[in-house]
Amino acid sequence: MRRVDHGASFASDSFGVSGGNIIPTNAVAYGYLLDTLKADPQPWLKESPEIIEGLTKLGETMRSAGDESSPSDVPAAYTYFGQFVDHDLTMMDFPRPPGEPASCDFTNPKFGPLSDLSAITNQRASFLQLDVLYNGLPPRSDGRMVLGVTTRTDSPILCKDQFNDVPRSESHDDKHLDRVALIGDPRNDNNLIVSQMHVAFLRAHNSLITRGYLLADAKKILRQHYHWVLIHDFLKRIADPAIVEDVLTRSDPLCDPDAPGFCLPVEFTGAAYRFGHSMVRTTYYFNERLPGISFGGLIPIMFMVQANTPTLPDTRIIQWELFVGDPDVPNSNFARRMSTTLNTPLFSVRDANGEPLKCEIKLAVMDLLRGYMLKLPTGQAIARELNARGRKVAILTPKQIEDVAANSEQRDLLRDPAFEFSERTPLWFYILAEAAYFAQGNHLGPVGSTIVAEVLIALVRRSPDPILPKAGESFGDKGFVPFKTPSGDFRLVDLLRLGKVL
Repeated sequence: MRRVDHGASFASDSFGVSGGNIIPTNAVAYGYLLDTLKADPQPWLKESPEIIEGLTKLGETMRSAGDESSPSDVPAAYTYFGQFVDHDLTMMDFPRPPGEPASCDFTNPKFGPLSDLSAITNQRASFLQLDVLYNGLPPRSDGRMVLGVTTRTDSPILCKDQFNDVPRSESHDDKHLDRVALIGDPRNDNNLIVSQMHVAFLRAHNSLITRGYLLADAKKILRQHYHWVLIHDFLKRIADPAIVEDVLTRSDPLCDPDAPGFCLPVEFTGAAYRFGHSMVRTTYYFNERLPGISFGGLIPIMFMVQANTPTLPDTRIIQWELFVGDPDVPNSNFARRMSTTLNTPLFSVRDANGEPLKCEIKLAVMDLLRGYMLKLPTGQAIARELNARGRKVAILTPKQIEDVAANSEQRDLLRDPAFEFSERTPLWFYILAEAAYFAQGNHLGPVGSTIVAEVLIALVRRSPDPILPKAGESFGDKGFVPFKTPSGDFRLVDLLRLGKVL
């Protein structure tokens, strides 16, 4: 089985869903959110082998022991909702001519910043239209999406039915290569929490069919509620709510959804939206049978191999009550605070066969070097440019960046005059540092919040059935109204309830 991870790239010869790979869709090109940078005379990192070495060392200092005694305010479900959104939005493909280094071959002497982003293609439609859901197995004749059936055991999770797995190819022997998930994006089966999130969306669609909606209407309604949760729940939790509101009401968006040359900004895909990597916990209280499962042990295929089952054992169904921040539920999981560290399991990412995963074995190193390859401006350059364009953004000083360093080794590397990382900080690292400094790791800081809010709001506005008005305009009384809920707002927990998994 081919396993493709968040942010990964793969050859452009994609196969159909039966092969477990992405079905290509109409793509939106990659580009820069700030295509001109006039506020900074030196907006990029130096281009040299020494900087590559420095970034590699900096990534190595980002390893955390996994102390989660003081988690963030964000329930853990939002970490993986964010990953689900990412997979629905982007998958970079870096085709290279023969003899050229692969996109993650950072030790190759030819490795360096790309001169032209047009070399990168996107395997997603970039409209957030749930093609991860609807490009999988086609709906049945009654409009319902096909669900997988979990394998019965002697100790199932209570109050859960069997329709709690993604659909899979049939298994004929004890090998797991033919137990591949038949879904629109195989990355959604790379860890069990995202896989179960995918199941929740399939079930939510089927609930709408049960309510009497036709297939096209069910798709539209689910997408609109998905967008509502994305903007009004998820975004306002992981970004500064004041910045989100400012972007929602401005008439001069940095990311113009109606621009003829609309592109997906690499400042977003290559840095700002990778904040979630720092939110991954070392362990999760997954359900009553798995009170302390490690992140590295959340690969669904491994459960099937261990139990010798053709589908997910019913002891591995997620108890979402533990992930949505319910104050009345003991052992609830909350995300790690955003910081300049990632948990140790993300430095040994492995595939379903237990082999080191190419390009992702040390995720922090990969994130930094990929940002260098995409020629991302420094965090300070982005902050200065945002200010020049009318966004009032506080800029971290070198001392403030050093103050939130995770350890003395990291602080020394930031201060090293050979790299100047305190003054010219890699964008991804800067975004994590400002989250730690300005928001104590509970949400993104000003630069990260602005980039993420600008792009997600623009993408929702690009939808054929937008829930948001055009920039600077108002829907008035004819705007989208989500389903009524006891809280008075429609949140991720209500989407899970719609899917009857909560």
